[in-house]
Amino acid sequence: MALDEETPIAEVALDDEPLAELDLDEVAGAQGAAAAGPRGGGRWRERWTAGRPLMAIALASALLGGGLVHVVESVRERGETAVSVALGEAGGAVLNRRLGNRRVIRLSTVALNEGPSAVTIRGVRVEGDGAALTRTFRGEASIYPFELAPGETGNMPLALTADCDVRAPQAPRLQVDVTAADGTQRAIAVRVPGLDELWRRATTPEACSDP
Repeated sequence: MALDEETPIAEVALDDEPLAELDLDEVAGAQGAAAAGPRGGGRWRERWTAGRPLMAIALASALLGGGLVHVVESVRERGETAVSVALGEAGGAVLNRRLGNRRVIRLSTVALNEGPSAVTIRGVRVEGDGAALTRTFRGEASIYPFELAPGETGNMPLALTADCDVRAPQAPRLQVDVTAADGTQRAIAVRVPGLDELWRRATTPEACSDP
């Protein structure tokens, strides 16, 4: 449905004359008033007939727009996910052990489901120069996937390696891969408290030169 851009909807039922002057002449006699009646009625009917299509379009557009907004908001609410990551009691540390020329950073992280429905944590990815994920200890089995109910926390320990040959000044970015209750899969960027400082310690010349 297309509207004429030169004919605003608000002006459909308006005339340059005030409505109080529509073919009414209080000074005229009864015959003049009677004669004016059909003309006034005819002009009113013409206006109503001309205005009805555009008024119907305006009403339909308003109803359709409201429906679309409701649908979009409902989809967003059903698929909304909010997962944050925090450090547990053990915190984080730069370990003494090395993997080749890489320093190891251990993070005692926990994941918190802050959304209105359950989510499944499928894994964690790291992005950044000189950064990679490793196991927190030898023989560690994978904890993924695991489910978190709304408001529930779950242990999600992480271990990162910092390549001393790269010594990137920027701490890596972490993403948590989740599946929402409606089956939608997402990658949520998370920030780990204290990671910037741990990364800085792991990539100093002193740390990289330690045996």
